[in-house]
Amino acid sequence: MKTNTPKWQRLTEAQIADALEKSVGIMSVAAERLGVDRSTICRRVQKSQRLRDVIDAATERTMDVAEAALLRAVQKGEAWAVCFFLKCKAKARGYSERKEITGPAGKPVQVAVSEAELDKIIEGQ
Repeated sequence: MKTNTPKWQRLTEAQIADALEKSVGIMSVAAERLGVDRSTICRRVQKSQRLRDVIDAATERTMDVAEAALLRAVQKGEAWAVCFFLKCKAKARGYSERKEITGPAGKPVQVAVSEAELDKIIEGQ
């Protein structure tokens, strides 16, 4: 029996969640699997905490895989991986290209500069 209801309206949250899990949280891939436009998946995700949770979980799993690959590269002594790891994870030991300064509770430092002072800085005076 054929229905006049568009496919995007017939999709259940469970079908979308399954497609998102199989596509590792990538909405365009999930949409392609389901035969709908990416914007359809985006709208449904915006309306559903469950679908947002599915995407978050998929992203976390992917980050775990990436971190594991990075650690394997570090253990092999690959210079790029060692350098990247130290810059990202060993900042407290001084491994960084720049020093980060934060204000109270890790928030940005507020600096008041007048327009005239800013113009001088920009002009290099």
